[in-house]
Amino acid sequence: FHSTSHKKNNCPMNHDPHTDQEFHSTLCNGIILISIPTFLYLTFFAAPYGKHIPASSSSRQQQQQEHNLFTGFYNRILQYRGNAKLSWIVFESPNLVWSFYFIFRNKYKWDYYNSNNTIEEDGNNMFNFFLLCLFIFHYINRSIIYPLRMSSNSQPVPVLISFCAFAFTSVNGYIQSKGLCEIETFPNNHHQNPLFLVGVPLFLHRL
Repeated sequence: FHSTSHKKNNCPMNHDPHTDQEFHSTLCNGIILISIPTFLYLTFFAAPYGKHIPASSSSRQQQQQEHNLFTGFYNRILQYRGNAKLSWIVFESPNLVWSFYFIFRNKYKWDYYNSNNTIEEDGNNMFNFFLLCLFIFHYINRSIIYPLRMSSNSQPVPVLISFCAFAFTSVNGYIQSKGLCEIETFPNNHHQNPLFLVGVPLFLHRL
């Protein structure tokens, strides 16, 4: 999510908004940096989980792989796998945990705007909350609905993949929730922004 303005954080909790914003920006830049090698890798190689888990290799192929120290070590790690449904729930859940944490932490903000009817003069929180709701809705689907609909015969997920996914969603959930609840703000006319007009329908279409 991007915005065009910033607003001073009036949260009564004891923390430094400037330091928070710097840390948030550092995480955002880090995600952007790791996305480049990740994109290049996944362009040529499939992530080894689900239908992309390779079939059992012949004994000769396994012997050849063992000669490659890295490949042999990597393949041995991938042998440790967990239940697919449980894995999906666990590694997608940090997005929801962070979302509800920041909603609760900033509850005073939503209560303030609702009780004082100041939406017209400061409607940015309405758009922040709307975008956060889209984010929550998306991850309710990914972390609860989709795993429960998975076949009981789904391929187990390698623990390494689950760990990497959990690490990413932990950072992603913090970035999105922190940004929308405490750092970024949106103007009253944000619904006229071309990014908003195109992005929301595209998001709902690809949900």
